[in-house]
Amino acid sequence: MVVEGTPTFQNENISISPPPLPLMGRERPKTSISNHHSLLKKRSITVDTKRLVENEQHSIYFTPSRPSSACRIIPNGNEYRHITVSTQTDSKNDQQSLPSKRSISTQTIVEDVRQPASLEAYQPSIINETIVKRPHTHRRRREKKKVEETEQIVIDDSPSITNQSIDVPASNRDPFDPEFCRQRQAAIDNMDYRKIIISWRATSLTKVINLIKNLSIGKNLIDRAWIVFYWVSQNIEYDVNSFFSGNISHQSSDDVFRNKKGVCDAYGTIFKALCDGVQLECIKISGYAKGYGYVPGKSTFTRTDHAWNVIKLDNQWYFIDSTWGAGHLDMYNQYQKKLDSHYFLTRPEHMIYKHFPEDSKWQLLSTPISMQQFLLLPHVYSTFFDFQLEIISPHNANMVIFDTNRALAEVLIRTPSDVCLSCSVSHDKTSGLVQYDIDRKLWQCLFRPGTSGYQTLIIYARQGRSTGSYEGAIEFGLNMPDMILFKKFPLTYGTFANNRCQIFEPLVEKLKRGSKVIIHCRIPGARCVCLSFDGALSSQEHNVVNDIFKQQITVPNREVTVYVKFINNQKSNSYDGLFKYKVE
Repeated sequence: MVVEGTPTFQNENISISPPPLPLMGRERPKTSISNHHSLLKKRSITVDTKRLVENEQHSIYFTPSRPSSACRIIPNGNEYRHITVSTQTDSKNDQQSLPSKRSISTQTIVEDVRQPASLEAYQPSIINETIVKRPHTHRRRREKKKVEETEQIVIDDSPSITNQSIDVPASNRDPFDPEFCRQRQAAIDNMDYRKIIISWRATSLTKVINLIKNLSIGKNLIDRAWIVFYWVSQNIEYDVNSFFSGNISHQSSDDVFRNKKGVCDAYGTIFKALCDGVQLECIKISGYAKGYGYVPGKSTFTRTDHAWNVIKLDNQWYFIDSTWGAGHLDMYNQYQKKLDSHYFLTRPEHMIYKHFPEDSKWQLLSTPISMQQFLLLPHVYSTFFDFQLEIISPHNANMVIFDTNRALAEVLIRTPSDVCLSCSVSHDKTSGLVQYDIDRKLWQCLFRPGTSGYQTLIIYARQGRSTGSYEGAIEFGLNMPDMILFKKFPLTYGTFANNRCQIFEPLVEKLKRGSKVIIHCRIPGARCVCLSFDGALSSQEHNVVNDIFKQQITVPNREVTVYVKFINNQKSNSYDGLFKYKVE
């Protein structure tokens, strides 16, 4: 946590969990801080879809780039029946990440309609700044939800710093050798530890220490440290009321045990007390954190606002943030307990993206970075590391530049083959498009915000291509220029991103009525394409050659929708909706 004293706090970010984003319809409070306690706010999107029609071999898809609807056409005799699955946002689960978490759970509604429902875009973008960081040799295994906490930050309206390169050096020695990583993951995955710890009913801190000693007899130091970390995550709750009221006072470890509640200083205090009791060398660190209320390219720090720990194992120091590892704030500023093992023995080259200690030696980097460099680093969440994402452009920057020639902002991300992305502009879910460039093996996150001025771009990630939840991974800032002509992107359905499709042209939402237009796109694994004009499906099927569909059309009166049949789904006589154009 921060320094002792009564602090004032700001909002938290999401992880992509969350970012410099406003809280669902609310503006981020601008508060100055004194001694703060950082809270983590996380963003995630939870998708729960059901099959539309029984005995049909098909899937319902959620559009990663837009929280909207999935569309499939099932032939019914000589007529075509459009089935629309609308995803309705449940704001109760919408959370912001980093210090807060945003999640969107969806309900499926099946209905017969004459045309597919439109989808809202859900995507973010990035601003250019270059920073060179050393490669990470080991990746963290992901856990579903991410949590982080950050204390108060002062919002500065001064222009953001861009186009500077930074080196994020690795630590002096590699304390994360394969055996260490194996032991760490084994401790995290040990369900027996969790069951035993949850069953404890200790009446004093001394009794907790004795229980930890007994459970860790014959175990390695990593297991012992995990037992401490897990106990804290399950027994201490973040004191949200104190955080927002600023009524915070320092608590002793016994106070924290009795109250079972506190801010980051309390977490750091009780974690150290338990480590001291079980003979683990531990220090509490004070510093600055990109948590609740942090805005990429705009926020600055006037005082320390967070506290975390370092512990010594086999003569090596390791980071622990038990506050962010225990839970996060949701969009209603309610604390949600959610374990995030990323903050257990975190790599220094990962920790530095969001944690900046007062004493530079506790960066644990071979060459410490400055505060200015810290602020220029991309605003990433633990999901970014868990899912092994790599920002290709802008490289290691917290801002994205709007390309006036192309009339869009672009972020390029490389991911493993089982990771799918989504993105959005904060407060504007219809201004982004995610598509996959198979030639470069990169995700294109494209943005066209509808308003000028500063914008927050959010990129989400999910493992698995069809269902599951999206976690906040990256946030960028964008200074959007005044645009005379503003054109949105075509509406895409879930099948589009799930199958890594790409639109070459037209890359606009609306086509001119009666004009001649070439629809050109890539659809990996497609067998044929069928077009729908004004809600009526054409009887003509167009072949797809080498995954490329290219066809000239005369634009009808209201809309054009592209449907596809895939090679691996030959037994099904249904079409999947890919994307749709409106007509003007």
